[in-house]
Amino acid sequence: MEKYHVERDNKVEEEDKSGCKLGFSKEQFAGLIFLPVILNGRGIIAFFDTGAGITFIRSSLAKEMGLKEQSQLRGGNNQGKEMDFRTVEVGSLVLGQERMENLSAGVVPDESLDLGHDSEGNAFPADLILGWDVIGNLRFAFDMRKREVLVKPGGVSPQEDSLKWDRFPEIQIDYQGEKYPMGFDTGHTETMLDDSWLNRIQGLHSSSTVVQGIGSRSEEEVHIADRLTFFVYGQEVTLEHIEIMNYEIPGSVPGSISGLLGIDLVKGKRWTMDGKSRHFQILD
Repeated sequence: MEKYHVERDNKVEEEDKSGCKLGFSKEQFAGLIFLPVILNGRGIIAFFDTGAGITFIRSSLAKEMGLKEQSQLRGGNNQGKEMDFRTVEVGSLVLGQERMENLSAGVVPDESLDLGHDSEGNAFPADLILGWDVIGNLRFAFDMRKREVLVKPGGVSPQEDSLKWDRFPEIQIDYQGEKYPMGFDTGHTETMLDDSWLNRIQGLHSSSTVVQGIGSRSEEEVHIADRLTFFVYGQEVTLEHIEIMNYEIPGSVPGSISGLLGIDLVKGKRWTMDGKSRHFQILD
């Protein structure tokens, strides 16, 4: 299993005070992150999804804006389902004060973004899915309690090895003295572990869950860990109701990760991420 070596800069938290402050969108859905962006001069809501390799746009919006088609591609969603999609030339995208030009985006059918309603009765509000092609080039300092983020160009942090990319952004957790590489997917509401954890955690009980991705939905038999405590680069994290699948996590290189950490990892926390600097940290 790959070794990670991380030396922290004690000034990281101080550095996070710089950048453009951006409040989350007032529209909410299932505790996920939605940010206001400007696409070709038009304000829309974007879903912050570290599990998406590229940015995607709703098909009706792409048609309405007359975006030029570029090519046909094939890729997999977070359930491992292969999908064909076309790409369009977006033009300009502004996030906070950061402007990106000549961006390409995949097009998804409107019905693929119809994810039903969350427990509060909210529908999925986004017309755009921000993928790693955008996220990985910027530095983010999130305050989940205040529902705001500081955004600035990536690469300003000291170079680390606390974050890498292999179809998912990957970080490392420490569980009972052993280290495990994990994907980090803010598009997932809850953490899911692969089948290697079935013999690692005691007191599991059987259940079923609905796993929903862009363009697919399935019901899975899973095992549930009521509570799991581990460390992320020295910061203790406790999660509840952890799903353990009966297979390797789809979309990853076989055996490269031991699970997929969802948005529940950073619920109510302050955390920073900079793909260019290979940096990830939970502050508190």
